[in-house]
Amino acid sequence: MNSAGIQTVSKGSLLTNFLIITGILLFGPSLLRILPARISSFFPEISIQMIYMWHFFSSWLLAHTGAYILICVGFIACLIVGFVLYRPSRKRVIALSLLLMLVLFYMLTPYQPAVRAAEGYSMIVPTAPNLFMRGLRNAQTVAELSSCEYELLGWEQETLFYQSKCEDGAVITWQISPDQMRRPIEFNGPIPASLQTDLLTRDETLAQVVAQNVYPVDKEPSVRFIAVTAPGHLSPSKRWVALISQHLYSTQDLLIIRQR
Repeated sequence: MNSAGIQTVSKGSLLTNFLIITGILLFGPSLLRILPARISSFFPEISIQMIYMWHFFSSWLLAHTGAYILICVGFIACLIVGFVLYRPSRKRVIALSLLLMLVLFYMLTPYQPAVRAAEGYSMIVPTAPNLFMRGLRNAQTVAELSSCEYELLGWEQETLFYQSKCEDGAVITWQISPDQMRRPIEFNGPIPASLQTDLLTRDETLAQVVAQNVYPVDKEPSVRFIAVTAPGHLSPSKRWVALISQHLYSTQDLLIIRQR
C-alpha cells in the first residue's frame, strides 16, 4: 500500500475511533430512559450514580437548541463522511451503523410529559415537540432546564387560549380547539374579554392524571401532586380540562384531557 493509501486509512481510523468514543459518551447514556427504574438495583450504587451524573452532563450539552442541532446534524454528517470517504473495515462499518441508529434513537425517542391521562381519560399534548426535536426536549428534562413557561387564559366556547414565554422572552398567545385540531395556532388579535375560567378543584384535577415513570410506585401520588400545581380549566361544555404539568425543576407542558 502506498503512503497516500496508508494516510487515508490512518485518517479513517482516527475519524471512526473518535466518532465511536464521542458517540458513546454523548448519546449512550440516553439508553437509560428505556430501562425500568428498578434496573439500578442490579448495579453498585457508585456505578449507577456515576452513569446518571454523566447522563445529566451530556444532556446539559444537548439541552440548548443551537447546540442540539449543531451536534446531532454534525455527528450524522461525520458518520456519512466516514462511510463514504474512508471505507472503514467491516467491524467499523457495524460500529458506525449502530452509532447512527443511536443518534436517531436519541433524536426520535418520544417525549413524555410528567403525567399521563388516568384510566378512562384521553389526553392531547399541544406543546409536544416536533419529530426531530424530541431529543432536545428530553435533554432539557434530564438537565432540568425549562425552555418555555405556559399560562392558561381560558376558554371561548370550545377554543382554549393560552400564552407561552420562551427563552427569547417573547410572549405569544395561542389558540387550540381540541375537537378539531391537535396542534395550536398563533393568535394575533386582541385577547377575547369574555374567556371562561371555570376551575376544577385540585383533587378533581389530580384524579384525571397519573405521574409517569415513578419507582417505587407508592411514591406516585406525591410526585403527581408536585407535577400538577394548579387546578384545571374546564371548557364550557365540560368535556375538556386544560392543565399545566411540569417535570421537577424542568420542562412544562400544556395538557388537554377529556373523559372517554
